[in-house]
Amino acid sequence: MYLQNDCISKLFVLFIHILFILHALFVLQITMFSCNSLPNELKFDCLPKNKSDQIICEQINCCWTPENQTDTQWPWCYYSECYNNYNVINVSETNTGKIAFYNLTAMTYNNYKKNIKMLRLDIVFETPQRLRITIDDVHHKRYKPPYPKIHEFKEKSKQNNNNTIKLSDFNVRLAKTGVGFAVIRKSDDTILFDSRNIGGFIFSDQFIQLSALLPSKYIYGLGEHKTNLLLSSNWKMYTMFNHDSTPKPGINGYGSHPFYLLIEKSGKSHGVFLFNSNAMGNK
Repeated sequence: MYLQNDCISKLFVLFIHILFILHALFVLQITMFSCNSLPNELKFDCLPKNKSDQIICEQINCCWTPENQTDTQWPWCYYSECYNNYNVINVSETNTGKIAFYNLTAMTYNNYKKNIKMLRLDIVFETPQRLRITIDDVHHKRYKPPYPKIHEFKEKSKQNNNNTIKLSDFNVRLAKTGVGFAVIRKSDDTILFDSRNIGGFIFSDQFIQLSALLPSKYIYGLGEHKTNLLLSSNWKMYTMFNHDSTPKPGINGYGSHPFYLLIEKSGKSHGVFLFNSNAMGNK
């Protein structure tokens, strides 16, 4: 993940290396308490590619709560608050940031095969205003886009690296259980990106899913689409898969630009870049 802030516009750029995207689902055993206690805002869709169906939802051990309102956008089938499919093995400090390792739990349930058994999360503070976070397979080399060419930080002396970490305007806190992290801006304590214990993190061979809470609904980017400049944050799916067609509402366009800019309540802004060239769905 790369992070960069512009001194004038206060931009925070977060590059997340998400390497291969298709569709898959897996969940763990859940309890009624963990389903009923979730507020609507934390109900992340457990059946994003299918129409909500109670039988299918319960077969994959997800929560099912149909809403009375016909116009509601909250998912009826969603992950429980106790969903977790990876255990933390080890977290260590490095000269440039942190490294964490995770292994797949024995209880993992998935409609698809080839769940990645061991993951590595790398956090690198490259400059005071730039951060990179990568989640990758420990045992197998996965495809990474050769373009665009993104300048990567070259490790310098230990003293210089320590100064970069110390001077960074960002802090990263890891979840105590499962794969998740929060990126916090030190100068105002704003949580810019929080994926800890929400939304059903998935990392299989043909599907990767990462959910997060954001500090504002004012989101722009994620092209190419013919839509409003301000993107909807009401569970609308924005598909990125290059499509040779003239621009039409609701249809993915010629190119994919996996970057969003978010304007916070304070007026500051930050951006997130998903370094990936496969099909993506952003919701």
